[in-house]
Amino acid sequence: MLHRVRLQELQDQHESEIGEIRAQTRESFEWWEKSFGVKTRDWRKARGWSQDDLAQRLNELGFEMHQTTVAKSNAVRARCEWPKL
Repeated sequence: MLHRVRLQELQDQHESEIGEIRAQTRESFEWWEKSFGVKTRDWRKARGWSQDDLAQRLNELGFEMHQTTVAKSNAVRARCEWPKL
């Protein structure tokens, strides 16, 4: 019985630590997404490209991308599926 109680305590502690690690990881990804979105928006505008222009050029290079994905990344209001890049 004591082993079961101790095992449950360890599992609870482990789950709490995992939750903290996930929150920290999410924060770092959110920072990266915002930074990436701002940089790509500035880069795109410096070239005089619309969001659709960038999406089309990426598609021509073999990266499946839609204008709405570019818009979301530039606005930094929604998580994007960066593995597409």
